[in-house]
Amino acid sequence: HFSQDRLREGNGKYIYAAAAEAEDAPALLSYDGDWVAGTKEGYGVQKYRDGGVYEGFFSAGLRHGQGTMRYSNGDLYSGAWTKDRKHGHGAYVFKEPSSQLVGDWKDNEFV
Repeated sequence: HFSQDRLREGNGKYIYAAAAEAEDAPALLSYDGDWVAGTKEGYGVQKYRDGGVYEGFFSAGLRHGQGTMRYSNGDLYSGAWTKDRKHGHGAYVFKEPSSQLVGDWKDNEFV
């Protein structure tokens, strides 16, 4: 769906056009979720070209609020995000070695 200004609006899927093989291809593969005035806003699923997947909330086009990021290496972070960074309470689970960090994060760092 598009607004009168031709901006994405409502719920929908966007697939990024750049070829995966191109060196300058964007890291993003697709986004399926809520749009407001052409920006990711609300709940959505964002897939990355390296196989990673983020499922959760967005604000102003960035991961913001509660969400889960499954990294391409098998690691997982589930918790709070602020402006695209781990921030607040969350858990990071390492695939190898099988261990985890649970607690508070500030600006992508475990504190």
